[in-house]
Amino acid sequence: ITKPLPLTSFDEDLGTTSLKRPNVLLIMSDDMNDWTSLTNNWVKTPNLKAFAETGVQFERAHVPAQECNPSRTAILLGQRPGTTGMYWNRHEFRMNPSTMDAVTLPQFFKAEGYETLDTGKIYHQRTETWDLSGPGGGAAVPAPLQANPWHKGDFLAKGDTYNEEAFVFGPSDQPEAQIGDTQSAQYTADYVKVAHAKPFFAACGFVKPHTPLIAPQRYFDMYPLNEIQLPPVVANDLDDVGPIARTVANNFGKNIQETVLKFNAWPQAVQAYKAAASFVDNNLGIVVRALDSGPNKENTIVIFVSDHGVHAGTKEHWWKMTLWNETTRIPFVLRVPGVSVAGGVSPRTVNAIDIYATLLDVMNYPAKADLDGRSIAPLLRDPKAAWEYPTMTTAGYKNHSIVSEKFRFTQYADGFQELYDQEADPNEFTNVATDPKHAAVIAELAKWLPKTDAPDLLKQ
Repeated sequence: ITKPLPLTSFDEDLGTTSLKRPNVLLIMSDDMNDWTSLTNNWVKTPNLKAFAETGVQFERAHVPAQECNPSRTAILLGQRPGTTGMYWNRHEFRMNPSTMDAVTLPQFFKAEGYETLDTGKIYHQRTETWDLSGPGGGAAVPAPLQANPWHKGDFLAKGDTYNEEAFVFGPSDQPEAQIGDTQSAQYTADYVKVAHAKPFFAACGFVKPHTPLIAPQRYFDMYPLNEIQLPPVVANDLDDVGPIARTVANNFGKNIQETVLKFNAWPQAVQAYKAAASFVDNNLGIVVRALDSGPNKENTIVIFVSDHGVHAGTKEHWWKMTLWNETTRIPFVLRVPGVSVAGGVSPRTVNAIDIYATLLDVMNYPAKADLDGRSIAPLLRDPKAAWEYPTMTTAGYKNHSIVSEKFRFTQYADGFQELYDQEADPNEFTNVATDPKHAAVIAELAKWLPKTDAPDLLKQ
């Protein structure tokens, strides 16, 4: 790790004014897909939209992995699962010899003299030492979330109990100020709105809209049941996918999908997902407004990102784990004072794994050779700049999806391939990989598949 740099600007070529060493505020949500006001407005997220108008939003942002731990580990290490062997939630990267001593993003800034703070869910597991930890951060336990399930059937547990067989959703009767995500937002807000002696790296993680899909009643009121539109689906949507993809869809969350259909609860479940996502948006607003009202606004880099998305009945599936858009595509916004274009919208394909490399770049730190992500700083300056890179999501050993601005190409460990024309088929209903006219597309995208894949740690 280098010594702290006496930064005089973010980018001398831009002629920006002299700045103190910038703070970093990383805000993460869990399971938030691309239904937000940034894309199709299926979910009302006015605070996210307002924040995006001050920075650059990436319309085609994806994640490095298919579930919480491998994705968050990849983001905070800047290394893809195929580099580290960290493919699943059960992995602990500090127990992995290849990453035992790896310098995570918050560790880097801590060594650079920054004060580090976390609250809520940042890592899937407790693997970091922070200077300050708020509710849900460090070793703290977040406040429990109580539920009033709309239906007390066998598949809906009471209180905050959750497992895949107990799919809980419904409004909470708990005061909003006592809910863990709100407490995380308020703790972070109180911190970022005041001056500090040292620059800070603050990470605020929201658990929602991860299951259980519980939120205060007022967020359910935003989505009357008689106005709920279900996501588009087609019958037998798994007929043209391979055995690995079909196994994932059937083994992860299949019981939820079957139960939701059995009880005709699909509209209620979609309503609950939207309510939980709008609850996150409100908490995002608490944090960003606090930052912008205080002395740190012009000297703080702000990032909003989700660790992955989630299916809500599409592809005969109600969970994540897949290599389709509902899992891999996320809301992603960066605001870098002096660098990013306010209100910029980039159509380029980027990845949350790029955050580490981008921060080093815009803050004039030397690049790290061990990072798999690339700096997207050029797109912060010019969101529509030429960009030759597709992006990749990994779901287990040797299962990779390469996404360009037009196509998604997926190759599984058994050799089965999928190709979706996302312009003609945005819902990825039809796998056209066997169509000879797309052979050149597959050949081009296949060049971006990794040359090596670390063994699955769970099988060693």
